[in-house]
Amino acid sequence: MSLITNNSTPAERSRGLVFSELFENAEKIVQNEGVITGAPVINNGATFDGTNDWITYDSPPFSTVVSGNSFSVVIDFDITVDHGALQCLVEWGPGTAADSVMVLLDTNNYLRLYVGNGVSIFTGTAVTSGRHTLTAYWDGSNRDMYLDGASVGKTSPGATGVTTVGTKIGARLDNSLPLNGTIYSAKVFKTELTLQEHTDYYNNATYRYINEAVLDLPMGMAEHDPTNTRTDDISGNGLNGTLSGTSLTKNTDQWGYNLPGTDEFIDVGDTSQNIKTVSFWIKPNSDTEEIMDLDAGTHTIEAASGTLTATGFSSPTIYVNGEVSSALVPYAWQLVTVTTATAIDTDNLDIGRISTTYLTGDIARVKMSTSELTALQIKDLYQREFKKINVT
Repeated sequence: MSLITNNSTPAERSRGLVFSELFENAEKIVQNEGVITGAPVINNGATFDGTNDWITYDSPPFSTVVSGNSFSVVIDFDITVDHGALQCLVEWGPGTAADSVMVLLDTNNYLRLYVGNGVSIFTGTAVTSGRHTLTAYWDGSNRDMYLDGASVGKTSPGATGVTTVGTKIGARLDNSLPLNGTIYSAKVFKTELTLQEHTDYYNNATYRYINEAVLDLPMGMAEHDPTNTRTDDISGNGLNGTLSGTSLTKNTDQWGYNLPGTDEFIDVGDTSQNIKTVSFWIKPNSDTEEIMDLDAGTHTIEAASGTLTATGFSSPTIYVNGEVSSALVPYAWQLVTVTTATAIDTDNLDIGRISTTYLTGDIARVKMSTSELTALQIKDLYQREFKKINVT
């Protein structure tokens, strides 16, 4: 459905997005197979009158998102409080009461998330008038809700689900509990987002990470400085890498440098940056390689028999090509990203060697960040750079 591809990023779809509506205009909603009832005002948001306005999607692409599985919902809205009646923002269900999911505002101005058979959570304080972002998740046994980036989840009994197949914005699937307010966007993921991802949606900061690197060595021709024997850092911190060794060569047909494994490496030196994320593209010549030393041997990234390790990192997560993995394949470009719970002070940073053992292969586009990138951001980074890695 164009509903998904038109209203989301590749990273969101890779993260498990199964529904996304931005309510740009009525024509776009119809193209997205939405059926408009009543006369809601639709202009980069859908404003419902609280009587007989709603939008129905009768063939949802996410019928497997049910109470027994994980899901997350993100809604940007401006709602009328003290309306005197229950109001439903969104409801979906694949056909059984146990599987219905609903977000509503109750008569006391508390937001509630219902997950089948009457199990709900609700905001700990009443919602005020104005624009808000609601994010919530269910992982099959636990649930939580975030209002404007803060966790407000509570457990409480609630109403039962419905049996109608479909998705409805602005009312329940049976057309009851119509909404008096505006929905600016609604997204549903079939996976559980992290707390940081929920907060990023509220702050509109999901993709700001790309400009927040404290070390950024693209290693393209534009950054190659043979006069000063270095590759330039474009983060603004001046952390240029000195090209060391007898046979280190700049790739002319693609990003990065070729390191033949004798005495070649890139010396960034004392960066004094507290790092929580390291990412780089690598095309190794073998499945056992010494890749990077962040601080004279305490924190290192290497591979042995095709398995990547991040030695010294606190609770590290390793991603390869945007997915959680520790597999390194010889003679293929791969994006490796390592996140750590505790920041690392990157003194004596060497790229391409650990102690006196050197990388054989190519390395490019090294980035480091003081924030721990989320899974959504790492998927986005991979998709942004995938098409660039083989061009200068």
